[in-house]
Amino acid sequence: MTETSAKWQVYDGVQANDLKEAVKIAKREGDGRWKWAASPGNGKSYSVLQCNAHVDCPVLLMVKKEHNGFFLFTKHQEHTVEKKQYKRKNSCITYDEEAALKLGLDGGTKPGGVHLARTLKEMRELEEKGENPLLRKKEGGGLEGVY
Repeated sequence: MTETSAKWQVYDGVQANDLKEAVKIAKREGDGRWKWAASPGNGKSYSVLQCNAHVDCPVLLMVKKEHNGFFLFTKHQEHTVEKKQYKRKNSCITYDEEAALKLGLDGGTKPGGVHLARTLKEMRELEEKGENPLLRKKEGGGLEGVY
């Protein structure tokens, strides 16, 4: 491991009103799978998260309040190669199974409910990418790519 990878490096700025909101925004970074680090910070001026998307991943993400706003810092920028299948060691369902379960709970079992859940999921994904979902609206209703 190189000397520079073990130091905290500025990653990005975050537009937030408080630390709780800044951490919520930070948890969307990368794969969006973060857990509290072993030393999670003080909860007032900084919080530390660890990558939970890869097995034994050393990547840390710190949200820190500075005099001019909130900033994200990273430590150990190289993720491990192997993807993590489960959120915790004692989890009974995988990440994919959890996502499918949430989609089913959102939509129910009726076709209209399932279509609505898929449409809302697609809208969230487009908004996270910075796209306007209304620009992808079909003439007859619904969004492109949702069946």
